[in-house]
Amino acid sequence: MESVAIVMPVYNEANSIERTLAELYDVVVSRTNNIDVFVAEDGSTDRTKEVLLTVRDKFDRLNVRTFAERKGYPRAAREALLAIESRYDYILFMDSDGQYEPNDFYALWEERFQADFILGRRRSRVEARYRRFLSSGLNLFSRTLFHVTVRDLTSGFRLMKRSLAQTVAEQVKYSKHNFWSEFTARSAAMKISTIEVDINFRARSGSSKVYSLTKMPKVIWDEFSALLMTWAEPHRAKLRM
Repeated sequence: MESVAIVMPVYNEANSIERTLAELYDVVVSRTNNIDVFVAEDGSTDRTKEVLLTVRDKFDRLNVRTFAERKGYPRAAREALLAIESRYDYILFMDSDGQYEPNDFYALWEERFQADFILGRRRSRVEARYRRFLSSGLNLFSRTLFHVTVRDLTSGFRLMKRSLAQTVAEQVKYSKHNFWSEFTARSAAMKISTIEVDINFRARSGSSKVYSLTKMPKVIWDEFSALLMTWAEPHRAKLRM
């Protein structure tokens, strides 16, 4: 039977991480014998570390790694993906803020033979308008530069063949905030087959840790620059030849 590693980076989720894991186990993990969960805690400043170490013995097949200093979402996501061992066939990446419904795993799983990457496309984005604006802009930019066909470029809910996910993750290096926009652009450039499946998307509890309104000008500049530098890589390589 194909094995799955569920990867979840966590930062300052002390109030919700146990509830998120309990739902994941109740809906998905407890119903199978081929899924393990890997939580990569990213230097939280609240009680997230303590909560994770407390619940680690409560949930079987739960692997927890904690770090003293924060790496930031892109680096944390990249390293968490690359840390998964070769004995796993698939990786399900799932953000840990409770916005994604674990039950949607099955919708992605049913499509695993149709493509190498199956992305969860958020049907109803319960987010601030400025965050939806950024995603729309990144989608348009990526379609222009990389011929990306998916519409939810920045989704944090993805089922991927492990070997290919790690091949792409190794190359992600420019994104300072999101990770998935550059990841998706690179996978499109590599001609990795990708499809989308509609999923649910819930309101976040608490405020955003990245895309606050005051940070938006820098986020926009950094993320569009990351895509542009990714696009320019092969052109620079040709000039050096």
